[in-house]
Amino acid sequence: MGLQAFEKTRAAGALLLVVAAALPAQRSVAQDSSGSVVSAARLEAIWSDVEEEVRLRRHDKDALQLLRDYGLNKDIDKPRRGPNGSIVFPFGATQVRIICAPLRVCDLALEPGEILTGMHIGDRGRWGILPADVGKGPKATTHVVIKPHAMNLETNLVIHTDRRVYQLELVSRKKDHMPLVSFSYPEDAVAAWEAYLSGRREESAEVAMDLGRASIEDVNTDYEITGDEPPWRPRAVYDNGERTCIKMPPGLRRTEAPVLLLEERKQMQLVNYRVRDGCYVVDRLIEKAVMINGVGKHQQRVEIQKKHEKKKRRRRR
Repeated sequence: MGLQAFEKTRAAGALLLVVAAALPAQRSVAQDSSGSVVSAARLEAIWSDVEEEVRLRRHDKDALQLLRDYGLNKDIDKPRRGPNGSIVFPFGATQVRIICAPLRVCDLALEPGEILTGMHIGDRGRWGILPADVGKGPKATTHVVIKPHAMNLETNLVIHTDRRVYQLELVSRKKDHMPLVSFSYPEDAVAAWEAYLSGRREESAEVAMDLGRASIEDVNTDYEITGDEPPWRPRAVYDNGERTCIKMPPGLRRTEAPVLLLEERKQMQLVNYRVRDGCYVVDRLIEKAVMINGVGKHQQRVEIQKKHEKKKRRRRR
């Protein structure tokens, strides 16, 4: 680096440190180390005049290109209109840019219950950033109030919470601005489905355990299996007085799973069942059922009929 470029870099660096540490929120000027007043515009001009001599590697360029693609991604879900005229961005889909205007306030609402842990803005001197809370308790919503002190400004804002990190771009224009901004969280929907499926698995396990805990005297095995002999033909059927278990053969592929129909008032109705350890668990008792797979001449049909002869049980002495 030449002497002249070195002096420019050192001067600009000194001014930048002064601005970051001492520039008041309502001023657009700062003082250098000698006490002279320097405008923010002059500071930017000095930085732009410094020659860039740091060479980028191939991996560095690839990383920067990924960031540009992320910021210009056109294939993502577009922002949508939310309640109270808010703009709702899908979190994590692309680089979010919030457009503000002087003498106007932009209100960024975080997820209800989300706790703010830190905020960092690139241009603290010409942007005002304040937190605010709406509501109390676990459903309280944190808002970040954003206000530029001039137009034609650009900077970035990083918000840290107990759930995620927001990487935002801030832009100020003369008139255009977004009064209220919020986010949708696709990962929350995924987590909700995972919790739902986990609950169903636990419920199925409890049902299977209930059937397994039933004593031999309480289990009814008086069922008759008739019809075709497909690979999926049940091996046994039994109930514990509340639920019915249809024991299927081992190695049954999901594509072979038959449809289960129950006869009610001389009409066949589709019934839901749960699969647990090779057992189709039905949350009711069965009088007559039909299991069907395929259509037309390739259809396979197995009937399950409860025997009406009641099994005599020995009384305990």
